[in-house]
Amino acid sequence: MEISQSDRITQVKHFTDNLNICFLPFQNNSNIRICLSDRMSEQTCIYRYSSFSNLMLMLEGKFRLSRRKLFSDHREAGEYASDFIKVLYKDTLDKRRSRCHQRNKSLLELTSLFYASCWTLNEREVYPLWKAYTSNEYGVLIKSSIEELLSSIQLEPGQTLYCSPMHYEEEKNKSDIYDMLFHKTPEYEIENELRLYIISENLLKDNIESTILKINPETAINDIILSPFLSSAEAESFGNLLRKSYEFLRFKISYSEILEY
Repeated sequence: MEISQSDRITQVKHFTDNLNICFLPFQNNSNIRICLSDRMSEQTCIYRYSSFSNLMLMLEGKFRLSRRKLFSDHREAGEYASDFIKVLYKDTLDKRRSRCHQRNKSLLELTSLFYASCWTLNEREVYPLWKAYTSNEYGVLIKSSIEELLSSIQLEPGQTLYCSPMHYEEEKNKSDIYDMLFHKTPEYEIENELRLYIISENLLKDNIESTILKINPETAINDIILSPFLSSAEAESFGNLLRKSYEFLRFKISYSEILEY
């Protein structure tokens, strides 16, 4: 049976109450909350492999977050049919995972409607991430820090932003909201991800696939690394165009250390 809108709002309120127990306000802002590991701080650098179109939005002061259901990981997106078919022919570990997901199906379907932005804590470039998250040769790697990014975002009334690193373990059997949002299986550990979620009752009332927040790009963007799939001439031309168009980027453009040409 499909969950009613009123039930969803009640569940979201329950989720945020539970998350607020383990998340602390960011710089006394209770609408932005963080839960960092012991080895991290607000000054920890973060990176985002992104398309050129997302970069241009960000440079225009617009920060796009996409619904979790659009993610390529079927478990996160709340898709179960493909998993069910796969486990019919796989070992007991995958069958155990399938049973776990079936128990938590309604909760996963609800969290798949939340808007998210994915960053990585990997300081060095990771070739598979370039391939996976930049759709063409004009992809970029945006460098920021937790503090720079979060302090640059302007939330709408009624929105709460949650920020935490992802944890990589085998499937868990409990229906814990933190695990639902910030847990992935070990196959994805190479991503070393930091995840941002926007949670709001109003965001569950529409069917749009992404949402836009206001952002200060001069605060958020520490550096832009150009795609390794550009030729050296193209990278130089593209870098010069960005520097000319945005004065604050004058010393914030660098080139990939991965040579593809």
